[in-house]
Amino acid sequence: MSEAARTFMTVTEFLAWTPAGDRRYELVDGIPRAMATPDPEHQIVQSNLNGLLYSTLRDHPTCTARAGGSVLLPNNDHNWYEPDLVVTCVPHVRGQTATVDPVLIVEILSPSTERHDRSRKLPNYHSIPSVQEILLIEPRYPYCELHRRLDAERWLVVVLQTLTQTLVLESIGASVPLAELYRKVDLEPDEGETVTRA
Repeated sequence: MSEAARTFMTVTEFLAWTPAGDRRYELVDGIPRAMATPDPEHQIVQSNLNGLLYSTLRDHPTCTARAGGSVLLPNNDHNWYEPDLVVTCVPHVRGQTATVDPVLIVEILSPSTERHDRSRKLPNYHSIPSVQEILLIEPRYPYCELHRRLDAERWLVVVLQTLTQTLVLESIGASVPLAELYRKVDLEPDEGETVTRA
């Protein structure tokens, strides 16, 4: 299909669209894009992180973690993303579609999506004023890349690569040991290195 003939959806049209089957979709530059099916490592890491954040957020009066929560970009009517996990401290209201004022966004990388996550999603997440931290996680081996907002223009990038390290999420006051994040995942060892599995 040529660019001239292609129909680009708005977010409103995308949300009203009902595709056949049970695949999940994101809207990327006006075009629905099927999301990759998470592999087992992805699923375990996501479940572990959800569990680790539960104890931090359960007694907070308003903050919630949302697996697959949708994110609406400011001044952008042709992109609608669904990160692996989003945290907001705006109280939940029944009927909400997008996550309001996210403070933490988590993407668990895969070979088929990493380039898009880094080149397109990450800069767009930076544009959301409420976002304080963006976390990229490699599920096959220990690697966490945390982008922390310093001010309107600058971000600090923290990289963790060993199971003995602890990930500090200042946006929600959480500390996540990498050994627990990767618990029960059969990790790929780095070249010349043996990975200790919990």
